[in-house]
Amino acid sequence: MLRVVAWLGLALLGCATDAGVDDAGGGGSTSSGGDGGVGNSSWGGAPGGSGANGGSAGAAGSANTKPYYLPPGRTYDQQSDYIEWQGPVSFVMLEHKDQTSLPAAEGGASCSGGCTEQVTRIESGGALWGRFRNITGINVQLAATSEAGVGQGVLEICGANLPAIDLTSGSTGLPGFNNLPSPAHAVSAADDCTWRVKAQGGFVYFRAVTVTGEAVAAGGTGGGGPG
Repeated sequence: MLRVVAWLGLALLGCATDAGVDDAGGGGSTSSGGDGGVGNSSWGGAPGGSGANGGSAGAAGSANTKPYYLPPGRTYDQQSDYIEWQGPVSFVMLEHKDQTSLPAAEGGASCSGGCTEQVTRIESGGALWGRFRNITGINVQLAATSEAGVGQGVLEICGANLPAIDLTSGSTGLPGFNNLPSPAHAVSAADDCTWRVKAQGGFVYFRAVTVTGEAVAAGGTGGGGPG
């Protein structure tokens, strides 16, 4: 699928007044904050699913099947070996302010004072997905924003949807990314299934997915296909 990088001009009225996520990698257990002040309590840390693949199961993959299983730690949105797009999804340039840092490939600068970064915009009805196994927790980074048209983000784990999160910001400052859920959603190390981020009711900004526990190295045997 052709991925088009679109430059997004934001005309926002201020700066975030609070810190968002801790972007040091690892568990992503920092409480939400950022410009959006997103409440995560409804996501909790409920146990993961039984390991069924999202939707109907796909055929078993080969060692070269993409997306590969997530590697340890944080995987950024541009690492396409591990992330597949479905429907209306694109890369955009977004100015945001939170406790993230740019990926090393984009300079690694702190975003605590604001920075501009290439992130993924998922339009309503669109999604992105990947595979995981041999991990104990997972969360994603989504941005709260005051921009018109923002919707809800839904994280699907092993075919089951976690509660939708309204990503409308409570202030007019820059968007802020948060680790969602916080603490990370718990899964069984025996689970071998898919994760998916979906946008409903509007667009969603996504920049990374983080797993805890021992993860499978790149190029592992593929799991089931998307639902």
